[in-house]
Amino acid sequence: MKTLIALLLLVPAGLCAADEIRVAGSPIVQPPVSEAVKTLRKENGLEVEISVSGGTEGGLYALANGNAKLVMMAREVQPQDRAAYPGVLLTQVKLCRQVAALCVSADIWNSGIHQLNPDQVRGIYEGRTKNWKELGGPDEKITFFNWEEGFGMWELLATWLYESTNRAPKGMFTAVASNEEARNAVEFTKGSIGVMSPKMAAGGSVYSLSLNMNGQVVEPSVKNVASGDYLMSRQMVMAFDDRPTGSAKVIVDYLLSPAGQECFSKRGFFTATELEGR
Repeated sequence: MKTLIALLLLVPAGLCAADEIRVAGSPIVQPPVSEAVKTLRKENGLEVEISVSGGTEGGLYALANGNAKLVMMAREVQPQDRAAYPGVLLTQVKLCRQVAALCVSADIWNSGIHQLNPDQVRGIYEGRTKNWKELGGPDEKITFFNWEEGFGMWELLATWLYESTNRAPKGMFTAVASNEEARNAVEFTKGSIGVMSPKMAAGGSVYSLSLNMNGQVVEPSVKNVASGDYLMSRQMVMAFDDRPTGSAKVIVDYLLSPAGQECFSKRGFFTATELEGR
């Protein structure tokens, strides 16, 4: 994805050109970071450019080559990253976790379907299970709303079901592009199921299902995500070389503050604050 989002902000008298900063990395993390930067413009007058070209890998490359100070990552730093960029310390801070839940419309929930196991979900995903009565629910056609293959929540679902995204069937369902779109699609379609943040399942119109893992029922709660018992989630981090200073420190500190964490929470992420019990 060669998308470039530039936020050019006025620099007040207290900041000089050295305080200008480039942030690069994952488009998954970009929306809440962009919102935080807009707030910091008013408070600190930062000049910031945010790039999602190349995603996480592109961000790491930019950091190693001096073209970015902060990297938004849709995973934690791995040993192979350190091996690839030995000249960079690659320190990280945890921002939030992206969590995917299978959510159903009210009619399906009210019929008694509150959990599914991986085989049942694969049946739906592969088009072999077409009616809810096959799963103990009503005589209702299953309508499944998926995410575009290769992006967002689809990666979490495909990895959970098939261990590798390369093994997952593609192109079988109507695609959604955001948590909000997924929630609206499920809310207003009888017999539907979709993938979204469990935070979207609120208000009594959309319900998140638990996962039945070999008889252990695991709901997509903060407790289960924090413990690692709920598997459809992944860590979002901000990485940098050694310790952030200047404008980079201002951005990192704000993202970890209550106001910054709220930027993530309202987009469906489980924040570091929630998961660490702070």
